[in-house]
Amino acid sequence: MELDLPWPGTRVCLRRLAAADLEDFQAYRTDTDLAVYQGWEVQEDSTALDFLSRMATADAFQPEEWLQLGIGLIDDDTLIGDIGVCLSTDGREAEIGYTLNARYHHQGLASEAVALVLHHLFRVTDIDLIKGITDARNTPSVNLLERFGFEKTETLETSPDVSEFVFVLRRGQI
Repeated sequence: MELDLPWPGTRVCLRRLAAADLEDFQAYRTDTDLAVYQGWEVQEDSTALDFLSRMATADAFQPEEWLQLGIGLIDDDTLIGDIGVCLSTDGREAEIGYTLNARYHHQGLASEAVALVLHHLFRVTDIDLIKGITDARNTPSVNLLERFGFEKTETLETSPDVSEFVFVLRRGQI
């Protein structure tokens, strides 16, 4: 599927990641405080560059394949984070995950990016629900999902000291 990107908001836009984003991408993807809540590990620049290049041209919304979209500032297109989307095998569900450079936390920018992805996912796909899974210790992420009307449906014990909350939002709830 071809996407009509960028998806502009008021202060941020969702767009394709690009090789030129490497420095900004690594600024948050190498932040160990953020990595604690994510399913990824810090990558060498060459590995990150390969990832950015793949995401720049990846087919959109292929079942069981993550697509990472950049979160850029609307004013100057600086990459401040990314938001991933993965459709289920049957294309009826999507999972989202997001990361924002800590420098841009507590400004409502992640909320704006999530609003954009929710709106466009329901617009360009046939999904019935969107799932968000977050580390239970990540209170800002939990609060963000709840503000959008996501309902907590499950708690996963991922290790002896880490739990994740599963949230879902059904089409028509927003």
